[in-house]
Amino acid sequence: MLRVRISVVHRDFATDGGGERVTLSLLRALDRTGHDVDLRCFCPPQNASFRKREGGRDDSMAAWPAPDAGRPMHEFRRVRLHSASAAIPAVASPSEVRSLFARTESDLLIVTDGGFVMERTDTPRVLLYANSDLSGFCEGPTLRRLCNPRRLLQLYRCRRTLRRMLALVRDPRVAVIPNSKSTARAYETAAGGGSGGVRLGRVVYPPVDLGRFAAAATRRRRPRERRVVTTGRFSFDKCNEVALRVMLRVGSGWDAVGNARGSSALDYLGRLRSMAGPGMRFHVNASEDELDALLGGARVYLHPRPESFGIAVVEAVAAGCVPVVPDNSAHPETVPFAELRYRTEA
Repeated sequence: MLRVRISVVHRDFATDGGGERVTLSLLRALDRTGHDVDLRCFCPPQNASFRKREGGRDDSMAAWPAPDAGRPMHEFRRVRLHSASAAIPAVASPSEVRSLFARTESDLLIVTDGGFVMERTDTPRVLLYANSDLSGFCEGPTLRRLCNPRRLLQLYRCRRTLRRMLALVRDPRVAVIPNSKSTARAYETAAGGGSGGVRLGRVVYPPVDLGRFAAAATRRRRPRERRVVTTGRFSFDKCNEVALRVMLRVGSGWDAVGNARGSSALDYLGRLRSMAGPGMRFHVNASEDELDALLGGARVYLHPRPESFGIAVVEAVAAGCVPVVPDNSAHPETVPFAELRYRTEA
């Protein structure tokens, strides 16, 4: 078998989102096939134990230790960690981001970042697994919170960055693999209609461990409770407050499950708790067993935001929950029944 030198770029494993799980699945598959793999990131998977600490408010730079370059990853045989930095992606400088793409000495570069990121590289072949529908570069909830001058400036910067990175993606060495039909359409639109010089491959949906969540549902001996579950990081851009307000009007029991990293996330979580009504419970940095039990025991899963794919929705369905999702983005692909999708304001 031909052994290939592969570099994988994923800036941050500090959260346990869909992009992080996709990247770890890819690394495990590449490790089994015997290829030589470098993982290029700022915050590596080894630091995941830090985020599990309930209520920890230490989000300083010192709390995120810089790993040794070239050190083997603990659960892999052939995956090594390279080009790591002590920086957290939110404050990483442009030069630090560019360093992840530079001097890879690899035959293939695979970008699996949860957002859209692309920089110049000398690697002869590049695969961009598109986890992002590019909505982060448009006017969304976060920008609407800013006053008009700041909003316009930030929107200008976002669109300038999007144009620069799309120009890099048009390089003939780069191929884009969308994670949904919705993401493919977003790239076509951003590129100016059609493919716009971007090489779009066929859609490859991300892997989901359906068996794990189906098993959680079958293990439960008691009838399901009249409760609703929502999962997702506690953050303004995850629209947790939207789900909370809906549940206050519905009056049903609600379980909110998610990670909270850093002071801003914990402050936001405190705000949500102050707004919560009777029967509302928050499960912060929950274990996999706790998440499985909650999804296996609830009747409904409520998702309050658009998604480029929506791994959490598929997991909830596998666990036996009835999904209620927005009628936008990739949700019609994962929830094809119109009566289970709701319209949102423009």
